[in-house]
Amino acid sequence: MFQFPELKGSSIPEKTIKRLVCLYSIIEGTQPLDREFGLDGNLLDLPPEVAKNRYALDVIKKTEKYIREVKVTEVTFTTNLDGGVLPTIHLMMIEE
Repeated sequence: MFQFPELKGSSIPEKTIKRLVCLYSIIEGTQPLDREFGLDGNLLDLPPEVAKNRYALDVIKKTEKYIREVKVTEVTFTTNLDGGVLPTIHLMMIEE
């Protein structure tokens, strides 16, 4: 159902983008030593609107936990003709 997310945000360093890609591409429970790392893989069994909401919440929660210098400002979804869902994650750097 979900395709790999598109990341949008200005002035995010390449190093941080790589960390985000890693976080968003791993299914929770599959990473040795940190089973919470990654996104929930059980969303496919849920109704589409519930799955989208849970996906967005998981992205926000995991980004806050693992990549603290970035804030998720919005998660939007586009549905393509074959029924696939493309998430777009809008990000901004947090100034410290």
